[in-house]
Amino acid sequence: MVALEHAYELAQDAVKREITRIKIKVGGDLREDADCVEVVRSGTSQPDIILDANQGYTPGQALLCLEALDDCDIRPLLPEQPVHKDDYEGLCRK
Repeated sequence: MVALEHAYELAQDAVKREITRIKIKVGGDLREDADCVEVVRSGTSQPDIILDANQGYTPGQALLCLEALDDCDIRPLLPEQPVHKDDYEGLCRK
């Protein structure tokens, strides 16, 4: 994970380059992940955010992450590979 200050700078650079989607690697500590997404969002105007957890969450953790971000009015475009690839039941949880 990159330092929060660096994540902010990268987000601002992406906006300057007119990038419309930013993928953020998550899947570790939920609080750190949410903080990073919040910082990236604060450094951008409107780019879509994709969360790439690389199978790093349990189904419950993935939902907690999305709920925490929703509380901050952040709604990622999509969560990419949030749970283990064979956890079909977990992928269906709402």
